[in-house]
Amino acid sequence: MSENGSCSSSNHTTGINARPMQQRRLLFQKISSSSDVGRFNRLVIPSVHARAHFPPLKIGENMYKVEILRLIDNQNGTWEVKFEFLPRNRTLVLSRGWKKFVRHHDLRKDGVIRFYEIIV
Repeated sequence: MSENGSCSSSNHTTGINARPMQQRRLLFQKISSSSDVGRFNRLVIPSVHARAHFPPLKIGENMYKVEILRLIDNQNGTWEVKFEFLPRNRTLVLSRGWKKFVRHHDLRKDGVIRFYEIIV
């Protein structure tokens, strides 16, 4: 199973299954793990890709902010998810809202999730 996505850093919009008519550039992809699409209700974003393509979260010594990102699917539906740093396990994740997205799109373990930049 393959999911496509897009990410626009200008307004922090990220999407999965962006419409084929939109010009886009692949930013990164990841094979989904059971924790990405299962009971933990969060998608772990590899830090190298999060730092390169998502808004910065560090605001000071041991202080982190949270960003709300908008996922866009191939039906042009939007989904708000929380992008945050989890200090306990030192990971960057998409959390609140991710579970709804997973269920709606029937995402499964070992699927390929791709993030694209939408070129306007």
